[in-house]
Amino acid sequence: MERAVSRIVTPGTLTDAALLDDRRDALLLAASLHRGVLGLAWLNLANGDFRVLECDAPQLAAQFERLRPAEVLIPDGLRLPLLEQLAPSLRRLADWQFDAETARRLLTTHFGTRDLAGFGADEMPVALAAAAALFDYARATQRQALAHITALTAERDSAYLRLDAATRRNLELTETLRGEAAPTLLSLLDTCATSMGSRWLRHALHHPLRDRSIAAHRHAAVAELGEGPAEITRRVLRGVSDVERITARVALHFKNADISPAVKLNGKKVSHIANSVSVRALPADLPAFIEVDLSNLQAGQSIHLSDLVLPANAELADLARGRDLAVAQSS
Repeated sequence: MERAVSRIVTPGTLTDAALLDDRRDALLLAASLHRGVLGLAWLNLANGDFRVLECDAPQLAAQFERLRPAEVLIPDGLRLPLLEQLAPSLRRLADWQFDAETARRLLTTHFGTRDLAGFGADEMPVALAAAAALFDYARATQRQALAHITALTAERDSAYLRLDAATRRNLELTETLRGEAAPTLLSLLDTCATSMGSRWLRHALHHPLRDRSIAAHRHAAVAELGEGPAEITRRVLRGVSDVERITARVALHFKNADISPAVKLNGKKVSHIANSVSVRALPADLPAFIEVDLSNLQAGQSIHLSDLVLPANAELADLARGRDLAVAQSS
């Protein structure tokens, strides 16, 4: 039997459900510093959430306190005593890996875009430098394409109320001054029926929005939901899977259409109805793409989700809901 390394597990790239805390995110963070501007990029590999931010260098402590990453990446030539002291796992990478142009090349290729303007990140060179090292590191440890990362979010520091590190600690939002999980504001408020709700609540407590209209819309939504029997709603929610961590879009690769009976014998056209599908799987089990073999497609026939072949630990989200949709058909 041939032996090979399938992936490398580190604190920030852990995706196994049995090893993850289901009520908090395990973030991989990369930091870069240039002329007083701090560039941060972080990735939640379990659900594909990829974000960047630029801020003033003195905000490093506050940003670390709100993100609480599981692993931190910094350039070999950069000295950040705060991270060296606080980071649970610190890894130094070569300086050349923190390069904004490399990030633009890697990410535009990955997302299939001409530039990063659509993500609002094109004018964030210091953050992109951190993103380059982070993305390359994540890809190297997973030993596969990161197909479940489908977007890049550029955060703006002005979107949230600014809380320094000392304020966050003294408020005991999610951790006591002794480093314990309770009693805290989160432990008091967290009666969520799902792990996704608990993680979102933790995030919301550390990210108080300046825009009060968003909070008003949320209150209205909760009030609408609260008009029905609460226990029925909670009972339904308890049965919901942790879809944040296990659902991603995977591309379909069609092959052998030219030798199918529909084309070769009947001169029909084959239409691709879907170019990607939603797959439920942990990132380690997520395929980079799914091949759709059209070699046996007859005239007037279709290829459905149930005809696709997936890895053992992956399933099609639509098929699990009872929707056997067509992905290709001949005219």
